[in-house]
Amino acid sequence: MILTLLAAAPKGPLDTWSPTLLALFALLLPLIALLIILAFTVDSRRLSAAISVIFTLAAVVCALLVVAIEIAHPIHLERNATFLQLLTGQTGSASEFLLQWGVVADPLAAVMLIAVTLTSLLVQVYALAFIRREDGPVRFFSVLLFATFAMTGVTLSTSYFEMLLFFGLVTLSTYLMVGYWWQRGEAAAAALRAFIISAAGDLALLGGVAYIFFRFSELNFQTLATQYTGGKVSANGLFIMSILVFLGAAAKSAQFPLHAWLPGSAQAPAPAAALLHSAGAALCGVYLLARSYALFHASPRALALLAIAGGLTAVLGVLWALFQENLKRAIAYTTMSELGLMVLALGIGAYGAGIFEVFAHAWPKALLFLAAGVIIRELRTERLAEMGGLWRRMPLTGWVMLIAVAAGAGIPPFSTSSARWPWSASSDWRSPGRRRAGAASNRNASAMRVAESRPRWSSWQSRALSRGSAASAGVPTRSPLSPSRA
Repeated sequence: MILTLLAAAPKGPLDTWSPTLLALFALLLPLIALLIILAFTVDSRRLSAAISVIFTLAAVVCALLVVAIEIAHPIHLERNATFLQLLTGQTGSASEFLLQWGVVADPLAAVMLIAVTLTSLLVQVYALAFIRREDGPVRFFSVLLFATFAMTGVTLSTSYFEMLLFFGLVTLSTYLMVGYWWQRGEAAAAALRAFIISAAGDLALLGGVAYIFFRFSELNFQTLATQYTGGKVSANGLFIMSILVFLGAAAKSAQFPLHAWLPGSAQAPAPAAALLHSAGAALCGVYLLARSYALFHASPRALALLAIAGGLTAVLGVLWALFQENLKRAIAYTTMSELGLMVLALGIGAYGAGIFEVFAHAWPKALLFLAAGVIIRELRTERLAEMGGLWRRMPLTGWVMLIAVAAGAGIPPFSTSSARWPWSASSDWRSPGRRRAGAASNRNASAMRVAESRPRWSSWQSRALSRGSAASAGVPTRSPLSPSRA
């Protein structure tokens, strides 16, 4: 009945606007802002910050419109478009490799686009008060814009070739964010470690992309999804492809044993760390696995690899978090655990729940890092042992941290509770052993969340954190993405 009413309703903007064109705007706006800052406002920190926030806000509006179109028209044909089509209206030949550059605006991309742009906006609003003059605010906002552009590019990639190029940009942006305070030896070492591990993963992904193109003469995700089971490649060949793609994703999403860079990312400024862990490099790997899910589903051994690696990462991450004395490192290890849960969900066939966990994870994780940044700056220490007894003096911080911890642990009615448990009912999760292992990983990951609080808030920090708290408290009744093989 609802679809009938929508079909009979008068035409509105959402019926005529192109979701792919809006997605292209969301991709280009952070890059345009970065170029404007570098060309014209590099000497004005306030104007540079204003340009960064305004253009990112415009990108958020574009992302929201893409989601609105997906909701209003859940079945429509225009979800992929090349840059040639968007700029000239010409279709070109799909077989020409140069015309494969474009954007995708399907439900998966729309969900991730919201997570990336909105988290970036909240982080930038928070950074207006956090980054001081001596910290180089123009450089900081430039790095955030570059990271936002790179991660948006990953989200909207239509092919493995595009994904590989934007993965390289994500590697560079991660290096710049982790090593932002390059004068500190720990930050410089952590940035170098993150770069080496991520670059190694990119090389593995390059090998996988080359192998896929050699065997299928195609790199478009949508086209490849129908070819993996066509008999062109043996089961062993599909497994090798899956391993190479998984290594590229594992380096970004900190899957054991490629996790060493993630705890060191706590050396980044709190806003940069919040972006990295909530909707940044850490989630790009999981997104690649989701985009490549048809490949993994064609190889049962590859799915088993995802489940084993994800479960092991989830358990080890939470165990290591329990023994950390540094606040930001403890939160970083909980990120590792949650990334393991996402990969585990994909490995056991709970595609929709795994992707919804990616989306729901962004808000509480960003809140934790942003609030931790205020606490550390106020107390001038990162040691958890020196942060006791702060609740009475700083109740606002306590409430924000409590919301973030409860949301991160998947406690109802927070949005993460809708993602954390449904995958136990997945039709592909029949094995009692896999069910018990996944449930144990889930319980362990939910058991450890950091919640120590304090400080005084500026108005900008209060606004950013209150918006993040509201986002964490969303209560959808079901995952926005049903399990899919594509």
